[in-house]
Amino acid sequence: MTVTFTSDLFKWPSKVGPSSAVIKNPKDWQDEGILVPHEAFRWYHKCIREILPKMKHGDAWRLELFQHWFKTYYLEALHHHHDSEENIYNPAIKERGGRLPPNIVTDHKTIMDDIEKILAYLDKMHHDKSVIPEFCTFTEKFTHDVDGHLADEERNYPRALRETGMTHEEEQQIIAKLLQSAGLGGNKVLLPPIVYAMCMWKGEPGMQEFASQIPPPIRLLAQNCWIPEFYHQNLCVIEALKGDEPFHPETPQCGLCVLQ
Repeated sequence: MTVTFTSDLFKWPSKVGPSSAVIKNPKDWQDEGILVPHEAFRWYHKCIREILPKMKHGDAWRLELFQHWFKTYYLEALHHHHDSEENIYNPAIKERGGRLPPNIVTDHKTIMDDIEKILAYLDKMHHDKSVIPEFCTFTEKFTHDVDGHLADEERNYPRALRETGMTHEEEQQIIAKLLQSAGLGGNKVLLPPIVYAMCMWKGEPGMQEFASQIPPPIRLLAQNCWIPEFYHQNLCVIEALKGDEPFHPETPQCGLCVLQ
């Protein structure tokens, strides 16, 4: 196994298989491709549902920390993912004759509308904690609704890709455009949770193989900057939000800066 991503801060999770209810045993690249982002979001949703019971305590530090984490990591990742689907991936599939149902796009608007409601709840909870139970109920339902949308995509994207007749190499050219369009900011929030979740559904060897195909400049930034930040600002924050002790995340020094 060629090791591309390493960390002295945490261990990569063990393989347990896909969390997808639709693609339980991916058999080709068409099945695997859609799992790359989706498994990361299902992992996020599982974490959110584990955090929500603690939110009912109404701790000021927890409300502030959750709001920052939700906006900075989860919400930014979801925005970039949906933008890349709507503006690059879906048009490329349709251009080659792949069929996608209309609700694939309309569901995105519903998701974004629900996120605006969650953000409104988060703002209101700072001065009106009586809305916290309502927020928790709404947000838990939201995570299940998005999981349902992901499952719907997993029923449609592999079929549509096969209809196009495109090769894996041609699809990878589209993925390269997605990486480029996301910019450094998008890759920073998307890539670490993707490779972390990939260890769980594909195993670390599969993750490392995937990582080896990422453009070298992005790999360098991920290894030295983004993965350490993912640990301090994301993994540690998630665990703190599940716990009882006030927590202030550490801001890691960029590994590239250390090398300079």
